[in-house]
Amino acid sequence: MGKKEKAVFITGASSGIGRSTALLLAKKGYTVFAAARREDKLGELEKESSSYRGKIVPIKMDVKKEEDISKAFETVEAKKLELVAVVNNAGIVIPGPIEIMPIDAYREQFAVNVEGVLIVSKKFLPLLRESRGKLINVSSIVGRVPMKFIGLYSASKFALEAISETLDKELSRSGVRVVLIEPGAVKTEIWGEAYSLGVKYLNKIPLTERELYSGVIEKLLEVGGKPPKFTTSPRKVAKVIYKVVKKKNPKIRYLVGLDAKVALLTYKILPYSITKRLF
Repeated sequence: MGKKEKAVFITGASSGIGRSTALLLAKKGYTVFAAARREDKLGELEKESSSYRGKIVPIKMDVKKEEDISKAFETVEAKKLELVAVVNNAGIVIPGPIEIMPIDAYREQFAVNVEGVLIVSKKFLPLLRESRGKLINVSSIVGRVPMKFIGLYSASKFALEAISETLDKELSRSGVRVVLIEPGAVKTEIWGEAYSLGVKYLNKIPLTERELYSGVIEKLLEVGGKPPKFTTSPRKVAKVIYKVVKKKNPKIRYLVGLDAKVALLTYKILPYSITKRLF
């Protein structure tokens, strides 16, 4: 019998890092199971990859819905391919001061960025054990360097860092490797989505509580979903993920972007009293 065709499963594949990674891997010959909520975007992605050596199999999936994840697993399992990697990329940012954010904001932030990753990982690990593959979790530099007014997002990424490192240790005998990708600011649609979520939750805060952070909420909304001046392209992050998929013995962490490297170095070197103001 010949070798099985290699496959990768990616969440949040309809835009940004997920989209760039799906296209790159398909171009390199992998079958990519591209999971996301937006069917229209997935259809565009499938068409764009039509001339590549590999192919993209779109899967409509919301990481907040366990039944969607189960159906996605069944789709992947039925293809009988060698699943060499799962890329947990889906994520959201809900901006705002932790003290006054509605409880629903806490729940939604963690439902997507933490619970979704845990459920996807638990579901797909049996297939990764078979291939001795890789579980690749897209984190962020703020999972190591917390920054004010995106504290919920930062906390979710700190949780992801702990989960990933623990899993890597627990899975050491299985041959499965767990890898964290830690980008700085990336030019993706997440900024616009963060603005929309900010509007959704910040506008629910009572006036008396808003006054505790006078000017802050207005400033957060004023930014209007624009990315920072200096960003990394999603394709650059995709190239790092592709490198990890191919690599026999990858590292546990990969920083991506100059801003991420500078932020971590600064945070390690300078005293907290200074970084407290900087970040």
